[in-house]
Amino acid sequence: MSAEKLLEFQKTYPDGTAHSDGGCTFVSIPILKLGADGVETEYAALLCPQSHSGYLTRLFLNRQVSGKGRNWNSFPILGGTWWSCSLQGISPDQSYLSILLAHMGHLQ
Repeated sequence: MSAEKLLEFQKTYPDGTAHSDGGCTFVSIPILKLGADGVETEYAALLCPQSHSGYLTRLFLNRQVSGKGRNWNSFPILGGTWWSCSLQGISPDQSYLSILLAHMGHLQ
């Protein structure tokens, strides 16, 4: 995990904290607001800014986004169950905020 990228991320998400589990690093986002179909909903989220389960980066949510994303699967991470959909091609070679925004763009 890049300390510089995390500090930059925390300018937008000050509650974002780093965690490790199973050899992967995650940024915990206690409240992530996603607007889908004109309705804004709050989720807890984990951003994985590195390779995980065959994807370059992943965004895990505490529940699925109804009607958005494809092939949702659950994952045991940090003692809880987290959900992620199939989304390829979001590079880890950018800021954590850019990674997050790219994932969010596919769920709104």
